[in-house]
Amino acid sequence: MKVVYTLVGLAVLLWSVPEDAPGNERQHERTVTVAGTGNVRAVPDSVQFLVGATVTDASAASALRDNNAIVRRLREVLTDYQIPDQEVQTVRFSVSPEYKPRRAAETGAELVGYRVDHVLKIGSRERERVGEILDRLVVAGANLLQGVEFSVAEPDALFLEALNLAVREARAKAQTLTASAGVRLGPLLSIVEGSRGPAYPVARGAMELSMASSVPVAAGEQEFSASVTLTYAIE
Repeated sequence: MKVVYTLVGLAVLLWSVPEDAPGNERQHERTVTVAGTGNVRAVPDSVQFLVGATVTDASAASALRDNNAIVRRLREVLTDYQIPDQEVQTVRFSVSPEYKPRRAAETGAELVGYRVDHVLKIGSRERERVGEILDRLVVAGANLLQGVEFSVAEPDALFLEALNLAVREARAKAQTLTASAGVRLGPLLSIVEGSRGPAYPVARGAMELSMASSVPVAAGEQEFSASVTLTYAIE
């Protein structure tokens, strides 16, 4: 019986050791959390835009014939600049009736003709010649141009570079903070990637074109951003 009581007493003694007793401290109780951002700029190397033709005529067949003729000329221009067929896509084609606006006292609607719209989405790596290409398309009969947008063909590598810069900035902050506080920076405990910043395009726009001798465009630059949050232990 004496042995049993001794064991029970030892068990109670072990159970009652406080959590903050020497040698029982929770690991990495002291930490430092820092954030970093990285930004990388690049000149776009590709361009996308919508181009097409709108034709109205009293006859649907005539409107369709004239529109088809314009689109064929547009395709010839694209072929001259060696833009492959896979980079040319019809995104809108419609034939719709056109009605004369009614006055308040009038009833019914008077049909005055038909409108044919045919819009192509174009992708090209000829960034430096895009103004020249647009000039040729306008001369060929295009009267609709929308959404000129420059971009980087391979953005992932640039984002990873921005992410690397963000990590380096965050670590530099942690080293500065701990050195200023007179403590030592411990191991990295966690790393959290922030939301991926948009690589915003430049020279975007939407406009309708009439015959023109020049279509000035500017590619500018595109920015890629990344952010991270690091948590280090303090030794």
